[in-house]
Amino acid sequence: MKPDAVKKFTKAINSIVALPKESVIKKVAGLAEAEPDEPAYHLALAMLSGFGSDFFGNRERVAIHLAAGKRLLDQRAALADEDPHQKFSRHLHDILDIEQQLATLRERWILASREMRRALPQLPRDEQEFFETVAATVTALSLLKVEPANGNAKQRLRKTFDVGAKAKIGDFAGFSLAHAHRQDLERDEAKGVAEKLEKAHPRSVLVKEMLGSIASSLGDRKNAVRYYEEAQALAPESIPVMIGLAIALRNAGDVDRARDVLRQAVQSDKNGRYAVYTRDVLASLDRPPKKPEPKRRS
Repeated sequence: MKPDAVKKFTKAINSIVALPKESVIKKVAGLAEAEPDEPAYHLALAMLSGFGSDFFGNRERVAIHLAAGKRLLDQRAALADEDPHQKFSRHLHDILDIEQQLATLRERWILASREMRRALPQLPRDEQEFFETVAATVTALSLLKVEPANGNAKQRLRKTFDVGAKAKIGDFAGFSLAHAHRQDLERDEAKGVAEKLEKAHPRSVLVKEMLGSIASSLGDRKNAVRYYEEAQALAPESIPVMIGLAIALRNAGDVDRARDVLRQAVQSDKNGRYAVYTRDVLASLDRPPKKPEPKRRS
């Protein structure tokens, strides 16, 4: 990766909170177009596409970017021992690939994570913060629960996030940290991080969605609806936001409005990416509201 590209790459990834995710993906895609032989861009695009409530609709895109990253890594395999970025990227790819395949290969996941962390000290100093945050993110966020969220990884994300504006990758660290707490049913901690992000970025759709999801899990149905409504006001065409709002309305007892919102989502989903999911939610509208999730025992 070219030195000037690292700064642009870090800035783009960090803007995941402030900007629509598609805008961030477009920026990274532009870097990939300018430097097509760099696999890190495709691995980042896979990770970005998998973030958020629309992972279901983006699973094919995740697979495409993973395949592209793997192809580039294979082409440059001979450089792996000489290029620290190659070492790091290869292990990052292994982890994302395991999750994409829905494998439960705990030992392989842990090994790849360990080797990725070992590669970090070899990276140039001015890139340490960015790649350490990426490493902490993929360690803390195990989509398949093949390993509980790593406490050290969450601590690293917390440290970067608490630095605030001084951290080049602080917003991304906070976003990852909130997801890690949410994944581990540490909802109060997730709420605290998300509220800090909202103060810094009051017009962030992703943060509003996150706060709505956390409120739902806490049984705070009124605020869950409010956060999703605020998200929809910012992104009226977002199908994932419509689905989240419909679920929040259903849990709040407003089934008629939930059904209307879901019908709007179906009409907006021109290519049918969310068809299966929206049908499932529609079918659930006559069921009793979902109970709050139990807290994880410490």
